[in-house]
Amino acid sequence: MERYHKNSERGVATIEFAMTSAFLLMMLMGVFAGGYLFWVHNALVEATRRGARYAATQCLPNLVDCPDSNTSLARIRNVTLYGNPAGTGNKLIYSGTRYCLGKNPEL
Repeated sequence: MERYHKNSERGVATIEFAMTSAFLLMMLMGVFAGGYLFWVHNALVEATRRGARYAATQCLPNLVDCPDSNTSLARIRNVTLYGNPAGTGNKLIYSGTRYCLGKNPEL
């Protein structure tokens, strides 16, 4: 003879698992998003430092005595974005947004 209980706890474990797993999944995604945020921030800081170091060794754009002074801003942008003055290769950081360095919005 089977007994039936009014307050049976059948299926409670499934509901508890569903609620806690959703919370843990959100926490895990938050940890990954935070890690990506720190990685992008570090990469942007390093790219900025690289560009600043390169800019410190270049001539000012308005100096006549300096060779290639008219392209120094473009070379500085290229070092910051691509890691080399020629601007070849892949961008160091790409997050799907446009870059705006200086006055050139075409980057």
